[in-house]
Amino acid sequence: MWKKARIKAERVVGECIAQIVEEAPALALPGAIKVDRIVATLTNIVHHLFPGKVVLQGFVHKQIFWVDSTNTVRHIAQDIPFCAACDIPAATPGQIVELFLQDVFTDFQLVNGFLCEKVVAHVLVKVSVLEQLDVITGQCGVFSSGPAPGQTVFQFFGCDP
Repeated sequence: MWKKARIKAERVVGECIAQIVEEAPALALPGAIKVDRIVATLTNIVHHLFPGKVVLQGFVHKQIFWVDSTNTVRHIAQDIPFCAACDIPAATPGQIVELFLQDVFTDFQLVNGFLCEKVVAHVLVKVSVLEQLDVITGQCGVFSSGPAPGQTVFQFFGCDP
């Protein structure tokens, strides 16, 4: 038998990719002969939702591993604050914001014991809103009757007729 039900579902209002580019001041690495690797991540990310805009704030956390003149691997950690903005025209305060880290790249040069580096990161920002949706359920699937009265759209999900 068919039954009518009302469910809540998220509808995406808009999304964009925020690019974060951070250049740290030259860092002195005493006795460094080479940089082994730099591992960068984004930490303590918070978002602020304004009409038409999402602002991200947080830290680029870097772990720097280098080799000194005695062939000893050394480590230092560094936190650099960042701020980035993303334009989403339909965004309004009170909506749901989700953040997805896409990638983090580092580029560096060791010049006379000083480390010059840049970090580029991309974050997918998705803004959505909860909506009620009327559906018809039965033994053989689910029909959607659309989110608004008067705009009936039937979709069938389930077994073959």
